[in-house]
Amino acid sequence: MGEEIFVRKASGLVRNVSAWDALVMCILIPGIFWPWVYQMWSVGLHGPGAWMPLSSLIAIAFMIPNAIMYVMFSVAMPRSGGDYVWVSRIIHPAVGFAVNWYITLILLSWAGPFASWIVEWGLSPIWLTWGTMTGDAGALAIFTFLNINEVKLAIGTVIIVLMALLSFLGSKWEFRAEWLAIIMGYIGLMVWAGVMIAGAPLIDARMQLLSGGAVSFASIEAAAVAGGWAVAAALPVGIGVTFMATTYTTLNFLGYTNSAYIAGEIKGVTRSHVIAIIGALFIFGFTAFGLYAVYNYAMGPVVMNSLAYLDVAGDPLWWNFLPIEPLGNILAMFATDIPYIPPFLTVCFAFGCFGAALGLFISSVRNIFAWSFDRVLPGSLSKVDSRFRAPWVAIIVTFIICMIMNILYIYTTALDYFTYSILAWWIAMVIIGIAGVIFPWRRKDIFELAPDFAKKKIAGIPLISLFSLISIPISVFIGYASVSPAVAGTIDWSFMLAVIVTFIIAPIIYYISYFYHKSKGISISKAHAEIPPE
Repeated sequence: MGEEIFVRKASGLVRNVSAWDALVMCILIPGIFWPWVYQMWSVGLHGPGAWMPLSSLIAIAFMIPNAIMYVMFSVAMPRSGGDYVWVSRIIHPAVGFAVNWYITLILLSWAGPFASWIVEWGLSPIWLTWGTMTGDAGALAIFTFLNINEVKLAIGTVIIVLMALLSFLGSKWEFRAEWLAIIMGYIGLMVWAGVMIAGAPLIDARMQLLSGGAVSFASIEAAAVAGGWAVAAALPVGIGVTFMATTYTTLNFLGYTNSAYIAGEIKGVTRSHVIAIIGALFIFGFTAFGLYAVYNYAMGPVVMNSLAYLDVAGDPLWWNFLPIEPLGNILAMFATDIPYIPPFLTVCFAFGCFGAALGLFISSVRNIFAWSFDRVLPGSLSKVDSRFRAPWVAIIVTFIICMIMNILYIYTTALDYFTYSILAWWIAMVIIGIAGVIFPWRRKDIFELAPDFAKKKIAGIPLISLFSLISIPISVFIGYASVSPAVAGTIDWSFMLAVIVTFIIAPIIYYISYFYHKSKGISISKAHAEIPPE
């Protein structure tokens, strides 16, 4: 393979990531604690009657064709960059870059602000829960201090620096951190579930006790009804609302396929991607189902749906009581009188959130590396440290972008322009689905050389084409429903324009690179005709 085609003859990356490492990352990225958040947002945004345990099961079913498509593609073309490589080789490099470009921007728009979420929901609640349960005014003052923007930025910067440092040290340290995150996270979730189930009979009374009688199950339901939230009438028969709410729940699942982006470093390609992607889909999906079921058992779906309304609406009944979203670690205060437990749960939340952010960081680095290795971006971005085998320039770029995203999150409303990111994500999935359908015929040369697993057929039809075809209408439905007036309210066309413009930028970048390299006598189109070297 000539030096003029790719930046160099070998990627410089090493296959030292195990199937279990990849599985852990794919479970963490969607956010094992995020069901605490989506219990509020999905219900509060979609209307009374959303039945969240069912929503998580519907989301699993929706994701199965997409999961199989990603597994088979990752086996057929196991290189860093995932869908960037697949679509650029099958449809067109400008299209492949546009798809992966937007997905990576979405990943980065989460990775940076997650550093602030760790502070807001994982560190400061240590002091809020302790102070509320013990009456310690000093602890409550620390909570307030930690939520000052400049303090949040300082701590968030340390967190992002830590992610970059772990990435510089190579995949061994990255995945040690991921294992620590998932172990602490699931310990926290199991403790939380036990506390909520055992303490269910206490929750209403303790809520009244700690709020001075202001907040109770009855007052929460009454406030929701007063706001026009007829939740009692909608539950438990809100199947239609639940189905539509699943368009939002699927957002919680995104990232379970991200082993595709580090495929150039995963050992045992076929087995590993099956374990990582299929395993993560079901483990994360049933984790979400379990958390939603615990909520419904401990507090009842009517109370939880009503509380979601108060949260999203900013109703003073809740927000005058506690200046924080009613997440699981906060609600645990009402299920136990042991003041050490809720702070411990917030620490576990911080670990889980860090694991998700680190996985997003790792994925983004590999995508940027892949663009550079194909010469779409400057070749220097694909430089790999000879000792740690880490793409250090791409790590620096990712660190800078994460810092910018976190600053924008803290001080501006600029990230509102990612409001329709779920629409953009599913547009990308439609394009990837089309690539999957035509892959065996459009790039028969690559298909025929793929491992047997990627070439499996049923009734003469390649499975990758079949499942890609099934994934397309599902992606269209989720994308449409995510912005339909029935779900999202009136469309903000400035945000919609941001989606369009962001997609358009990518082909412009590609063609600038194409003509620049052509002027130097280098045809980058030749690189996109081949799978990148290992």
